Amino acid sequence: MKLWHKLTILWIAVALIHLVWGTAVILGGGTLEDAKAATYSLNALTIILISLSVFAMAKDKGWFQNDERTRKTAGIAFMYAYIITMVFLAMLLFVEHFKILQLTAIQVIGAVFVVMLIAANLLLGYYDRSGDAQ
Repeated sequence: MKLWHKLTILWIAVALIHLVWGTAVILGGGTLEDAKAATYSLNALTIILISLSVFAMAKDKGWFQNDERTRKTAGIAFMYAYIITMVFLAMLLFVEHFKILQLTAIQVIGAVFVVMLIAANLLLGYYDRSGDAQ
């Protein structure tokens, strides 16, 4: 059994424990907020295990290429994704300064994370198809 198979089984088990634990808290007379608080640490553990299993699977399947073209296009794509993320952060500062929206730290971190992932993947796909990163 490969490493990413073991990690996938492990994060599924942790997610099921999370579900059972939260359900037990609610059935024991707790509220949804009590269940969230009781299982908060398992959320982080599940995310870490999912990330490790995806990384191990990508390495096992040979998704990491080390040729010069791939390194160049990935470098350009991530540079532009970083710039897009910085512009997004500047927009969030503008929104906060003029009190257009009231955002919590978790909302901001989540939004920045999503913007960075989407920008990086779109740019990687674009440069991979175009063939040149000039």
